[in-house]
Amino acid sequence: MINVDWYDRWLHIIPPTHNREPYDTLLSDTMARDPPCADAAQYHPKLASATFARSSLVAMSMLMRLGGMSSVFAGGCIAEKVLLGPFLKRFAPALLAPAPLLGGVVTKLYGAVVIVNVVASSCMMFYLSFIPGTARKRFAEKAKKNGDEHADERFALPKLYAEGFSQEAKEFNCHQRAHQQALETYTNFVVCSIIGGIRQPIMTALAGCLYIMARVKWAQGYTTPGGDPMNRYKASGGWGMHVWTSLLATVACAMSTGLGIAGIV
Repeated sequence: MINVDWYDRWLHIIPPTHNREPYDTLLSDTMARDPPCADAAQYHPKLASATFARSSLVAMSMLMRLGGMSSVFAGGCIAEKVLLGPFLKRFAPALLAPAPLLGGVVTKLYGAVVIVNVVASSCMMFYLSFIPGTARKRFAEKAKKNGDEHADERFALPKLYAEGFSQEAKEFNCHQRAHQQALETYTNFVVCSIIGGIRQPIMTALAGCLYIMARVKWAQGYTTPGGDPMNRYKASGGWGMHVWTSLLATVACAMSTGLGIAGIV
């Protein structure tokens, strides 16, 4: 069989506005000429060149978006210090007062970072942990009813994911990823929040609110019936992508704190 996973993988992340017909035609021609070919891209130079061009465009697009988002976050950090700082100093000076519990190193606004980005996000992660736990037994029973003789072994702990290509396995694995993927970046989020909140408590806390909301919607999209992993974006009501928006915002806040400690900005 031809290994075209690389081709489909890129097509899934290319916006649908791009015209993929020439690439599909090249791929079909290649498969028709030499079905046992191990890699269609190596066999057909034009297809390999087209794939490289598309992947380069994707990389450039991602870099441009990352640069644009970084500029927005940098502007937000500056706005918090230049605009919100004087405003709060005049109308809510108590919020900018040093926090006695931490020796006055941070302002009282840092409490919002602890409450939202650490405590509330921990509760959110606790909620997500129930998703695979409850789904494991449900899909095992469903697989048994559909004639899977090895359902108990397939879905049993300590296996993290269900093996095989059945519909039940696909759907359960999406439920598992709804929690597992959150764990993969949660440490980064919390650490950047704790550091970023020292200098940018307002922006960090707002990013925490967005992160919690986006994570919940992301998980709800991931667990929609059908077992399609792309539902984490498509079925999240537009919130799924903001998992990354909020995470990058906390990274920007942590960078601001680092630059401030270094005396650069």
